[in-house]
Amino acid sequence: MTSKIRNISKLILSFSISVVFVYFAFRNINILELLQTLSSVKFYWVIVFFICVSFAHLLRAWRWIYLLAPLKEKISLRNSFAAVNIGFAFNNIIPRGGELVRPFAISKTEKISSTSAFSTVVIERLLDSITFFILVLIAFALSPSAFKELFPVLENYTTLVTYLMIALTLIFIYLIIKLEKLILILRKISNLLSEKISNAINKQIDLLANGAQVTWESDNAKKIIIISFLIWAFYIFEMFIIFYAFENFPKENIVIQTAVILLVASSVAYLLPTPSGIGTYHTFIPFVLTGLYGVDQVTALSYAVFTHGIGYFTTSIFGGYYFLKDKIHLKEVLHQPKQ
Repeated sequence: MTSKIRNISKLILSFSISVVFVYFAFRNINILELLQTLSSVKFYWVIVFFICVSFAHLLRAWRWIYLLAPLKEKISLRNSFAAVNIGFAFNNIIPRGGELVRPFAISKTEKISSTSAFSTVVIERLLDSITFFILVLIAFALSPSAFKELFPVLENYTTLVTYLMIALTLIFIYLIIKLEKLILILRKISNLLSEKISNAINKQIDLLANGAQVTWESDNAKKIIIISFLIWAFYIFEMFIIFYAFENFPKENIVIQTAVILLVASSVAYLLPTPSGIGTYHTFIPFVLTGLYGVDQVTALSYAVFTHGIGYFTTSIFGGYYFLKDKIHLKEVLHQPKQ
């Protein structure tokens, strides 16, 4: 199978998954009621969430400056913000496509190596994975009953699961600090696999090693970790603040714990290979809101449509603008060396 056919097949699969999840999300919903609920949201909430999404991307751009600092001092915040948004805009169409476009965009505006820039994206991915693990641990600590309702099998293993999650989180943090040990473990595992798979994994490991070298050997490691937590804390805030936009949202459930659980659910939704979580986000968020917090189906889906829609619109507008402004050509992106 040629690379072109493989990529087309992946796109078809991605859109197919989205269609299936969109069907399940909307199949029992009265569309008129949904539109009525959405139209009842005051316009200033659109502005509020637009600003929230933009600020979250600004935090990501700020962190990326520190990740890129060993490659070039004084990276422009404007160029970092532009590349981040271009990446998210591509994710709106092609799952994970933005992770390839973003390094190319910053390499063009800042005249640095796109391969080295991509290695920092690998580190960023790892940092977000660790932060997500810690977030799940916090969510479990704040709302153990929510996890029991979602996963009844945990009923008799709450203590065991808690200790296991703490242990895994500490192991991940240790491996982040001692990244060379993680790289060594990964190389040993990859060597047990077939040559073709091993070569592909080792290529990613090389990028991880390169990213680790330019990141942890710098003076910015602490700043990078702090900003990483700030990013996820702000994600919780933006999930929380929009509860107030919907009049039918149960007031007793407008608490931080609800936002934390929703952020875990949305993160899982975005992990699946769909363009910008279309369908998966609209299924998982209402599932949690209706199943755990007694929110009616229409309000729950309205919340999902609103938050996802404004986020999608924001990244598309900024990403599209900077894509044209910085004269990023799709042909150049497609013909850059494969990462």
